[in-house]
Amino acid sequence: GLVSRCLYMDRHVEKVILPDDAGTVSANLFKGCINLKEVTLPIDPDIGEAAFEGCKSLTDIHISFYVGSIATNAFRGCRENIRFHADSSGINPKTLKQHIEKELGHSIELYDISGNLGFQQLGEPEDIHFPQDRFHHGFQREVMKLETVCGFEENKQ
Repeated sequence: GLVSRCLYMDRHVEKVILPDDAGTVSANLFKGCINLKEVTLPIDPDIGEAAFEGCKSLTDIHISFYVGSIATNAFRGCRENIRFHADSSGINPKTLKQHIEKELGHSIELYDISGNLGFQQLGEPEDIHFPQDRFHHGFQREVMKLETVCGFEENKQ
């Protein structure tokens, strides 16, 4: 693993790509790195206590494969709307999003490998209901746009 606190309170670092074999993101590793904006995590890391505490500029976290456990206060003092990026086509974005949200205790934005925001504020296709009386030609075009953007396939029978 990486030496604990090796970047602790570093006010100059803005972007970090952790090596895949780093394993755990140690406790306090980036604590107080107020200008850190972007991090690429190693493969399947656990994120330790206060690992990113006080990283108030942190906006983007790239995930190579998966994330293990995330300490409760790992992101204390960070903005709540950090964008997570699934950087592999082998990642199931829905499963990853659910796992991270469970670990953090709040919803997140997760972008797929193409940069598309996925599973944000939307349920499964069967959970989206449209009132029948509003389903006219113009409204139908809007639904088709929604289906295209969200990757839902239209039922053609």
